[in-house]
Amino acid sequence: MSGFTVLWGSAEAVGGMLNQLALMQAPPPAGSPGSSVLTMGLLIVPMLIIMYFFVWRPENKQMEAHRSMVAALKKGDEVLLLNGIFGRVHEVTDKALVIEVARDVRIRVLPGAISRVLKPETGEGAGADAGKTSDKSPAKPEDKK
Repeated sequence: MSGFTVLWGSAEAVGGMLNQLALMQAPPPAGSPGSSVLTMGLLIVPMLIIMYFFVWRPENKQMEAHRSMVAALKKGDEVLLLNGIFGRVHEVTDKALVIEVARDVRIRVLPGAISRVLKPETGEGAGADAGKTSDKSPAKPEDKK
């Protein structure tokens, strides 16, 4: 006896099982709703609409905001580069920016390397609360008489 007949039985039984598997995987008849192109379109169109509102539209808004931020840069603006370097814009050209990172140390970067423009009160090493004073003064104990 060969290993084939021990594991699977006779060749006729194996052929019958293969026929049943083929019938189970056969496409549905032509009149069923699963074979309609319209049904497939009704599934794809909402997915594309969802992709537009949750992926493409916000990405385009973010890109447009970055372009306008870079276009508004002028000499003296404090910027943060994508790699974490703080600097001040020294020169703006069409294809590149010259950023001064220390006294007499200038680097040339592409406009896409600008992460954000820092507000004037925020400088190198300063936190977000730098330059702000608190209206609250420490509580003074009242004298009891």
